[in-house]
Amino acid sequence: MSAADEQGLLLQRYGQLREKSIRLEESMVEAYLKAGNITKNSQTGRYESPGENPNLVPLIDQEIDRVHESFSGVADIFTPFVALPDPADFRDAMREIASVAGVINTGQSSKTDDGNLVLGGTGLAGMADVRSLVEDWSGYASQSFQDNFLSPWPTITANQSAMVLALHGAVEAEATIWKNVRANIVDLVEKAQHAVDAAGECSPEQVALNLTVAASIVSVVATPASGAGALALTFVGEALSIASSLPGEKKEIKHSVGSQEIVLGGSLKEIETQVRSAAEALRGEIITAEAAIEAAVNANIAVMTDPANQSRFVSARPLLADKTSSSITHEYNGMGKAY
Repeated sequence: MSAADEQGLLLQRYGQLREKSIRLEESMVEAYLKAGNITKNSQTGRYESPGENPNLVPLIDQEIDRVHESFSGVADIFTPFVALPDPADFRDAMREIASVAGVINTGQSSKTDDGNLVLGGTGLAGMADVRSLVEDWSGYASQSFQDNFLSPWPTITANQSAMVLALHGAVEAEATIWKNVRANIVDLVEKAQHAVDAAGECSPEQVALNLTVAASIVSVVATPASGAGALALTFVGEALSIASSLPGEKKEIKHSVGSQEIVLGGSLKEIETQVRSAAEALRGEIITAEAAIEAAVNANIAVMTDPANQSRFVSARPLLADKTSSSITHEYNGMGKAY
């Protein structure tokens, strides 16, 4: 099945979450009553007991009400998960950030952490021409221009590009979180239903549920740029793609956890408890994953706003940019004269 087909199927399954959760609660009531020889008439919708004694009807009704009350709230476990953010809503932001990366990227084409191609930009490519044009220029101003502007330029633009790609990864990580939350909550309601359906069997089958939200996110400290001014940034993104997408050799994993397994099965009340625990664990997974993204973004903000790093993100303004026609040929502060 293609990735697009999988996404379409997940969207369809997730759209039925509320309906499935209501059905799960009803199934628990029906299974419990069935164990007490009280079944639901498919034609009338009324619960009945074979050979029902009219004198016992009030007692049966009381039992039915008690069981309904006992399992009341099972469907509500899923209510907070019914209107989750749509992973597709992050696509436009990711495209815009990737386009910015393309403007800044002055090197070869590269990829974002979700595999999208970032082409080398042409707007800043003229710096190579500038370097060629000043090869025969010498003197103090020439050396100052080389040291303070031309030489740091590749590293500065690489640092800028890396910061933009780090932001792209954070947005992509958000989309990954909600894709996995949707998949996990749908798995929970469907596998809980399977466990309830098997609860009345002689050997009830247990079902394993894997919570993958926290495990789907990895944060890595890396130094994609090269040169003396290269900075280490924290990249966060989908676990399956981020490590391989980052250039550079120095990589330190800051956040990486495994999936969490929860077993569903046993008595109906045990299954209810397991479902509640799984939903709470899923909330914890969301908090863990969001904390990893927040930590990565805050770490990069700290790097970018550190006064010591300003010259590594913002290119120095060439002194020649402020020269006039009368001062451009100054021997010491200008370009000098041709003799």
